[in-house]
Amino acid sequence: MDAFDPSAAASPESGIFGLPHEEHDARVVLIPMPFAATVSYGGGAEKGPQAILEASKQVDLYDLQHGRVYKLRLDREAKDAVWIEFYNREQSLEQWAQMVIDNQHLFWAEAAAGDPRDWDSVGKKISRSKTATVMPCPEILEFTKFDLRWSDSVSNTHSCPHNGVTNWGGRDEKAPRGYPGWHGNIEWLVRWPKEFDYIYLGSDLFSRGSFRTGRQRAHTGSGGGAGGHLNKKWNTWCHRPQYGFSIYAADWPGMARYYEKRNMWHALSDGAQFA
Repeated sequence: MDAFDPSAAASPESGIFGLPHEEHDARVVLIPMPFAATVSYGGGAEKGPQAILEASKQVDLYDLQHGRVYKLRLDREAKDAVWIEFYNREQSLEQWAQMVIDNQHLFWAEAAAGDPRDWDSVGKKISRSKTATVMPCPEILEFTKFDLRWSDSVSNTHSCPHNGVTNWGGRDEKAPRGYPGWHGNIEWLVRWPKEFDYIYLGSDLFSRGSFRTGRQRAHTGSGGGAGGHLNKKWNTWCHRPQYGFSIYAADWPGMARYYEKRNMWHALSDGAQFA
């Protein structure tokens, strides 16, 4: 706690108010509930916890009456409840991609937690030059390619569901040689300052270090970070990571249910299969 600087920029992996605490050492634990049942005249109530989390990082933590209230040690692991809602949300692949964009701070936080050495410079100046700027957190602007197809057996040579096992080239005859899910190629556009063009943090969106995934439960394969360029559409300097990509149905049961229902509907209506 002594190393925490309440005046510094909030770390990407921090929790409410930008605090760095874990559940086991917290005196107060906040559990976000993204709930939107019976909402009338508009939607979006389920995004309330996310908005509160983001806005809280701009709050001054020193209180004239109570002093350094951040020492109450609010829990950052309470956001697990948000991830559980994501996993069980019934949505299409297109909606899943938009969910990633809308909640990218959680995905970047996973990347930062798993590879702190690469992310340690975020929020800091890494040059002593008078014109040096603070390195920001990457910002995903859009998916420029999202080409995934269902497969009853997505390879588990390099990755697997969170409760599954990998099987290099199917060498273990007793282990599965794949799991149901979606596989293909994706490409995303990341706003990234030109002065940091040699740093590829934008490629870490689905990573938790060494090509592993964390709560994101999404897996990049072969590909790369793609060099910086001035994007005319967004009028900003960008990176464009491109990777082979896999997500498993067992990790996203809500999306699996969505497609099961769509396929059933199409089969009952005209016999067509929804891909």
